[in-house]
Amino acid sequence: MRHLPHVIATLAVVLFTACDNPYHPDNSDDNPPTQEVPAPKGNFTITIAAPEQSDYNESSEAQAPHTIKWQQPLRSKREVSEVCSRLSIAVYTHSGNSYSKVNEVSQQRDDKNFGTTSLTLAQGTYTIVAIAHNGDGKPTMTDPKKIPFANNKVTDTFYATEEIVIGENTTTTLHLNRAVAMINFCTTDNTPADITTMQFYYTGGSSTFNAIDGYGCVKSKQNEMRSVKPEFHNGQSSYELFTFPHQDATPITLTVTALDNNSNHIFEHKFSDISVAVNYKTNCHGTFFGEDPEGGRVAPSITINDE
Repeated sequence: MRHLPHVIATLAVVLFTACDNPYHPDNSDDNPPTQEVPAPKGNFTITIAAPEQSDYNESSEAQAPHTIKWQQPLRSKREVSEVCSRLSIAVYTHSGNSYSKVNEVSQQRDDKNFGTTSLTLAQGTYTIVAIAHNGDGKPTMTDPKKIPFANNKVTDTFYATEEIVIGENTTTTLHLNRAVAMINFCTTDNTPADITTMQFYYTGGSSTFNAIDGYGCVKSKQNEMRSVKPEFHNGQSSYELFTFPHQDATPITLTVTALDNNSNHIFEHKFSDISVAVNYKTNCHGTFFGEDPEGGRVAPSITINDE
């Protein structure tokens, strides 16, 4: 594994507020009205460090047909805007396990000031959660222990969670970490010409994220429909699937279905007990559309190598 330096994208957040409390007059003439002193303003700067991006690297070892292999990724340096297209930051107050959102900012890569924003808060203790991802919409950040994404679609996702105390001048740096596991489903044979869509239905992971403990938090039924690219009919194909693994390392069950233009199921196979882990990819590849010498297609066998 190579370690390359972080590339820093700055997210400057200046947080300040004041409490304006009214007079509370006493009934006694000997006690003139008093006014409470406004809460002091706090200047707070957050620097978001681009993730020590874990590129999903192909193994240098020859891989046997129909194998699933774990691959620990390499490290590389990238700007946040290169890694993710959307960024959301939410600020919460909390008591015990209860969190209340007090502010949120969401940005897209095309925004002029992507990575830089300002908020207003009083001095105090807060939990900051940053989510960087590549989905079509922003996540729902109401509860940091249960963050769903638009249409329940999971992409390569990074996060940072930190408790901070905002004083007169406070500065902190949040380092993003990958939150997902990836399954790379690769066919080493040509996709038949009549197949136009691949469907991937998988359970065991989660499409909802708990940013406090860093794992998936619901039992999701994830479904991805992927168009077959023209070049896949003349060579191998590859499809990337993402999920938030559960803390108990529940394995994935994946059903892959090949469909034609009329949505007919041309070929289907179910893969069980696929191991996944945060920040790892699981390679699942081999001859998927293999033909039996006597006619008909052969369902591939699967083995798992978790070295």
